Amino acid sequence: MIRYRIITFTALLWLAPASHSRAELPRYSVTPVRQDSLALNNRGEILSYVFDLTGAVSYRLEQADGGQQTGGLNTPPAGYDGLSINRSTLSDTGMFALEVYRQNGPDYQSEAAIADLRTGAVQILTGTPVNGDDDRSPKSSNGGGYVALQAGPDRGQLQPYLYSSAAGWLPLGNLTAGGDGRPLGVNAAGTVVGRTGNSTGQTVPFIYTDSGGMQPITDNGTAVFGQAVAISNSGLITGTGNGRAFIFDSNTLEFRFVTEAAQAIRAVDINDTGAVLGISGSGAFAFVTLYQEDFGLASLSSLLEGNEDPFNPAWLMKDAVDINNNGWILGAAQRVADTTYHQVLLRPVPDPGLTLLLGCAALATLRRRRT
Repeated sequence: MIRYRIITFTALLWLAPASHSRAELPRYSVTPVRQDSLALNNRGEILSYVFDLTGAVSYRLEQADGGQQTGGLNTPPAGYDGLSINRSTLSDTGMFALEVYRQNGPDYQSEAAIADLRTGAVQILTGTPVNGDDDRSPKSSNGGGYVALQAGPDRGQLQPYLYSSAAGWLPLGNLTAGGDGRPLGVNAAGTVVGRTGNSTGQTVPFIYTDSGGMQPITDNGTAVFGQAVAISNSGLITGTGNGRAFIFDSNTLEFRFVTEAAQAIRAVDINDTGAVLGISGSGAFAFVTLYQEDFGLASLSSLLEGNEDPFNPAWLMKDAVDINNNGWILGAAQRVADTTYHQVLLRPVPDPGLTLLLGCAALATLRRRRT
């Protein structure tokens, strides 16, 4: 019982309404990781890839703390020549979607697959989609065994699908004929988000569910033009529409923009609590942001340890890839001292005042218990 009191008190402190000042946001420690890191899961594991001298690619799964290897994939399955790199969701069970290919003379053929990085096994998606077997850009679910992808006879005829080993290939359709739907995210329930064309030739964000099929994501009925890029297992969706990053709650159908068009920020990822990663610009002008409901929007660079003096920062964030449910962030940054670029893992650092307050609360509770 005492333990539950302490945990509840901690949660209330973090979730209490704030006045949107930078000082109330957590600071983040910066840890360089492997340069070719692709994804981060909720277990604190990072997936990276490595090219050998022949150009062959292999994958490595390791714990962020200590770098202990927990899995990997070194060779393609029998009958295939290589593995194709793809940015995909890394599940907590170590599953990852990728493409495998055959290189036969001038012909290049690829197929989508799911890799179990803990065992090194690769499962080729069996069967054939309705309109052809040329699979493109698979995105795996964060658990649940789903893969969202495009398939078709060639690039001009790709259509969106949801694949599972239990149900096989499920065509998602399009909002209009020939809409070229592109799935960009899928969660453990098999809900898919992405973008598709509408009747005027513009792209709109969509959500696909078993019960409702493909539906446009709208601003309470008003059309939004853009795309949805990620969905959490809690059903929160983020994307960019009308030049603004948004959050859409698939449970309540609530839609809200979280940035202004003038900021030109595109959403990258969202976690179960609704924290959204975003990025604006490119290269040296990249501006990586973090949105949290209680604190609003902030530059990630301003929240890093060593950057307390804004005129003499230690790191400058340049890119963002993933945010997990612990608030850990995988991205890329420049070390200012030597202008080198590194892929980095950011982790929230407990506020010293909060730590002291929690310690006092725990001590007081223990004293009451002894009494």
